[in-house]
Amino acid sequence: MQIVEVDINNALSRSGLPDLDYALNPYIGCLHGCLYCYAKMYTRFRNVVDNWGYIVIIKRNLIDVLSREVKRFRKGVVGLGTITDGYQPIEAIYKLSRKSIEILVENGFRVSIQTKSSLILRDLEILKRYRDFIDIGITITSTSNSSLIKLLEPFSSPPTARIEALKRLSIEGIKTWIFYGPVIPGYNDSIEELLKIISLA
Repeated sequence: MQIVEVDINNALSRSGLPDLDYALNPYIGCLHGCLYCYAKMYTRFRNVVDNWGYIVIIKRNLIDVLSREVKRFRKGVVGLGTITDGYQPIEAIYKLSRKSIEILVENGFRVSIQTKSSLILRDLEILKRYRDFIDIGITITSTSNSSLIKLLEPFSSPPTARIEALKRLSIEGIKTWIFYGPVIPGYNDSIEELLKIISLA
């Protein structure tokens, strides 16, 4: 694993995704290393793309830049982790997602988080505190910890851990949702699997 730290000029960027005004990606690359990840197409660092899952770039001055931007930008909804996972393993050390959520909400922004990591439960207390201003989506590819999932998503939290995180967040009154994908023909596209995932929502 290689960690590279860089300075940035901008933290928030305009988002073209539905219901999101801005995107915030604390990291470039993702140590989950999912083989199917679309984010590689939007990553301009060739060494990160070629070594997906083994190199991540840390935006070390993100918090300082974000703290200035929230004073100038029009309030809106910020998508946290649109081309990275804000709760990938390195977040346990740098805590950029946690700090960003606090800054955004305290300055009148709403935050929509998508992750496939149970690490998000580390921040349960602040997520509960800000529950009126956030929503959290958990990516569910399958309901079982199969060998194929371990191949496709080698370093992400296993599906059962994600499901438990989803349940815990929901029990605490936090608005949650499921992103079901990718849909892989012959593997997770059966009616039985789909009904299991729907039952979790």
